[in-house]
Amino acid sequence: MSSDAVCLDLQPYYDGADTERSGPAALHPDARRLAEEQPKDYVLWSLFNLFFLSFYCFCCLSFAALVFSIKSRDRKVVGDPGSAAAYGKKARCLNIVAFILGIAVTIVCLLLMIVSVRNYLITLREMNIHQ
Repeated sequence: MSSDAVCLDLQPYYDGADTERSGPAALHPDARRLAEEQPKDYVLWSLFNLFFLSFYCFCCLSFAALVFSIKSRDRKVVGDPGSAAAYGKKARCLNIVAFILGIAVTIVCLLLMIVSVRNYLITLREMNIHQ
């Protein structure tokens, strides 16, 4: 059986020398630069905000941050560091806002619960004293 299939090696080859190799597997100078300074995509932070801090009304912010984080990661994979950095900055800003609002609402809820329990206990004591 004869097969006309072509097998291509899709992994770039770099032997450590600074000279460029010619051919389909040559490393592009931008690819070397990208390997050193990748823009951040903040996917883990977005997932943390979405799953742990979005019990309130901030799930929209967390979800938007996750979308921009995934877009940033996709742009990194494609090799577009400018767009990846722009999407990463948007994701970072949304994550910061969602995180601050989530922590603030959590603290306010805890304080309200503490004050409510304290008032309830005071009311129970007063009822026991009057009986």
